[in-house]
Amino acid sequence: MAKRGLKALLLSSCLFLTYLVSLPVSSAEGENPYKANESKLPPMKNPYEGDQKAAQDGRKLWFANGCNGCHGGTGGGGMCPPVINKVWVYGKSDAILFNLIKLGSVGLREKYGLVRIGRENVVGDMPPFSSLSDEEIWKLITYMRSIYKGD
Repeated sequence: MAKRGLKALLLSSCLFLTYLVSLPVSSAEGENPYKANESKLPPMKNPYEGDQKAAQDGRKLWFANGCNGCHGGTGGGGMCPPVINKVWVYGKSDAILFNLIKLGSVGLREKYGLVRIGRENVVGDMPPFSSLSDEEIWKLITYMRSIYKGD
């Protein structure tokens, strides 16, 4: 009987701690760390927005760089977040996506102080793709926007 009570207490404690960790907390400045502060990023606009040829090129880059290995062949996710629904782990602005691809998630956090605002299917940090040119990154983003089904 004592063992069962101890197990129940441990389980309850674990569940309670999990609940506490999942709650949004405020930083010392009173900001919600789960909200992206895009003012820390330079303003950026995708020069290929709506360009079908750029989206096709971006699709080729998607597979050539292994994006499909983590985010799925059609962007529906897998071990990492999907790019076709309304949940964006860091936010979905051009500036955030560009810097996330270029710097990776660790670089994005270190350089701009951004933190995750979503928790969907995040297995680990996204690696940087700094070997891609700015043009290639914009084409990848154009492809992602072309398959996006949110909003």
